[in-house]
Amino acid sequence: MNEIMKANLADVDAIIAARVDAFSNEVALYGIGPLDYDNRDVLLRLFETRNIYKIVENGVVIGGMTCVDIGNNTTYIGMVFVIKEYQNRGIGTKAMNFLFNDFPDIRLWKLTTPYLSYKNHHFYESLGFTKASETKPDNNGFYLFEYEKIVK
Repeated sequence: MNEIMKANLADVDAIIAARVDAFSNEVALYGIGPLDYDNRDVLLRLFETRNIYKIVENGVVIGGMTCVDIGNNTTYIGMVFVIKEYQNRGIGTKAMNFLFNDFPDIRLWKLTTPYLSYKNHHFYESLGFTKASETKPDNNGFYLFEYEKIVK
């Protein structure tokens, strides 16, 4: 049974390790992972401005997520991750529903995901997100899909 709870500074190394594992497929596919996903110092600073959660199973951090209020009842989900061993078990869905329940006043949820991450597209769409736009490709042709979920 896994638990979702606010992370604290003592969780930083475990969160970084989980991120590195969870995003290893994207790194293999694109040659890069999410911006600063493996940077300990950046994560430490994010505790000042972001809501950071951990997903724990038997005392071990197996995933997590970050989000930030961007105003006007809108929240941006910065990262959702589950280590590979625990993927495809409904943990991501449970984590997202936790966020939706933890922030009942939010009317617009936003996030981005890489253009070739088809499993992510399906996952977010299954939760009611729709593709709103795309970022401009960088010099390597990499770009993101921007998703939104409107809550009525």
